[in-house]
Amino acid sequence: MRIQEETIQLHLKPTLRSIPLTKLTPLHLQHYYTQKLSSGLSAGTAKRHHSMVHKALGQAVKWGLIARNVADLVDPPRKERKEMKTLPAAEVVRLLNEAQRTGRHALYLMAVTTGLREGEILGLRWSDVDLERGIITVQQSLKKAGKEVVFASVNTSKGVRPVVITQSLVQALKSHKAKQAEERLFYGPAYRDYNLVFTVPGGGPISPPNLLRQFKSLLRKAVLPDIRFHDLRHTHAPLFLAQGVPSQNRLRAPGPLCHQCHYGYL
Repeated sequence: MRIQEETIQLHLKPTLRSIPLTKLTPLHLQHYYTQKLSSGLSAGTAKRHHSMVHKALGQAVKWGLIARNVADLVDPPRKERKEMKTLPAAEVVRLLNEAQRTGRHALYLMAVTTGLREGEILGLRWSDVDLERGIITVQQSLKKAGKEVVFASVNTSKGVRPVVITQSLVQALKSHKAKQAEERLFYGPAYRDYNLVFTVPGGGPISPPNLLRQFKSLLRKAVLPDIRFHDLRHTHAPLFLAQGVPSQNRLRAPGPLCHQCHYGYL
């Protein structure tokens, strides 16, 4: 399901479809945004909802279905600036040591060494991974939609993009793949095979809320600051820059990078 269709089917329709177009008021829209923000929707996402509503109502005005665009009279949700936090190298090692005990080592190593977004990591398929060349190709993203998870094509102006990975991550993924193969044999026909790199026990995608709970638990066990999973995306650049390797170069040219660094994991 595309993001726009997902927004309409899972958010806009259930809330607004009972209101006749000619009866829609600014208060209805304001209540909708307030309700979505209270349910945990980010201000940035709610603002995108507003843009979609505004565009649709604008078209309705052109067609003569309504006299005015009531979305013009509503202040769109403002995207809040969140403080960016990063982990120094020593704390990254502690995080990865703890992740090793949970079976999620490869997932967190990918997060801190590639700068991929959470959804891109959770939506990564083995068909997108070339372990021989040390390159992964970001083609889809996993997102939470109501009580379900959906896959969407990557939302970037550059489209599908290759990402060079470190040799330590290549080895971690090989080990992870071998363990996943054992798990697939253990579950047999009951294994839910989505061809995903990272799954829940027995196959199937990991939902972002579940990953968040596991991540917060990992931080507490490793005695680390309370940060967002998204902050790991920002952590990778300072780590590579500290080692003299610009992160943007790492995303372009294949080859082993930082696999012999003194931090051991990177």
